[in-house]
Amino acid sequence: MTNEWNEQNQSAADAAYAPQPVPGTHTASEAQSASGAPSASSVRSASGAQPTSSAQSVPGAQPSPNAAQPVSGAAQSIPEVVPAPAPAAPAPAVQSSAASQQAAAAQPVPAAAQPSATPALICGILAIVLCFIPVVPIVLGAIAIVLAGKYFRAGGTQGTGKAARICGIIGIVASILSLIATLVMACATMAILDDYDATGSYRDNTAGLIGSASVSEEAQPAADAAAAKLSLIKEQDPQTMQQIADQMQTSFDEIARQAARTTGELFTLENIDVDPVALAQTIVQGFDYELSQCTIDPSDPTSAQAEFKITCRSLMDVQAEYAQLFNDFDMESFTAAEEFYQAMGEMLTTAAENTEPARHGTFDLTLTQKDGTWTVDEDSWQGELKSFFSFS
Repeated sequence: MTNEWNEQNQSAADAAYAPQPVPGTHTASEAQSASGAPSASSVRSASGAQPTSSAQSVPGAQPSPNAAQPVSGAAQSIPEVVPAPAPAAPAPAVQSSAASQQAAAAQPVPAAAQPSATPALICGILAIVLCFIPVVPIVLGAIAIVLAGKYFRAGGTQGTGKAARICGIIGIVASILSLIATLVMACATMAILDDYDATGSYRDNTAGLIGSASVSEEAQPAADAAAAKLSLIKEQDPQTMQQIADQMQTSFDEIARQAARTTGELFTLENIDVDPVALAQTIVQGFDYELSQCTIDPSDPTSAQAEFKITCRSLMDVQAEYAQLFNDFDMESFTAAEEFYQAMGEMLTTAAENTEPARHGTFDLTLTQKDGTWTVDEDSWQGELKSFFSFS
């Protein structure tokens, strides 16, 4: 009886102080069960051996009063170790397609590209720059407005489109104004030319076209008298041609005498066989005039001053042409002085014929009124003839 009680106490103590199994691990008995090997308890049961204790190894030993008391009816076997539950399987990953869709949705959407309004702006600017040309700026301005409208309808929001439309409108308006101004100027020019008669003088109604400050109604008779005097040159009046010929001969011979002091040769018009009247007629070919103004002297109502713009052959240009021909002249080809003088005269006539008429200065005439008739002052007339038809 004592031995049985000791064995039970020993078994309870062994169970109390036995190491606890780590969760997730297997005890030796479970390992033996899994491998098919018999456990130690089964071996003792099979052999009939009784378990021993440390108290039985010492003869006569008494049980310790602190020893665990047997519990009646309690299970004396070693408690079964419950294996730890397996770790939970990880949550399935998100499908790759869903992740791609979410990533794509997270990306920023690029802004739509703005259409260009540069062609419209270029057309608008050209319409303004070329506004003085008929029709072309109107076409360019219309193109600029159309392109600007397409730009806004395409979603354009930049200020370039608005600037192109404004430039197109300005170009069209400027072109129309320029066209109107050109037509007005053309009509005015045609009216002036229509009032200019074939004799080179203005008719009585030119006072309104030229302006009251230039030719007043009371000055118009004086202007007509001056124009009539100039018409004698244009019509090659014989007396007037002789006056011009005298002025040309006098001035040419004076230059020839000055040159003779250096060269020793006297080249007068007579020596070079040139008819002064014929030369004068050649010079006045293409002569024309245009009235600029005619005014009455406020302090003397019987005195007037008329001014004309003159178109004729300039004797300065004739002398320049003559000098060019003389430089190209081969003097050694002549042996007789008479032949040489004749060649000099031919060169002077050729120089006069080769010179083209051009606008040269103004012809100013002084007029006086006597018995209600205006006449050109002779000194004023001779002075202007010398100014226009003199070689010096």
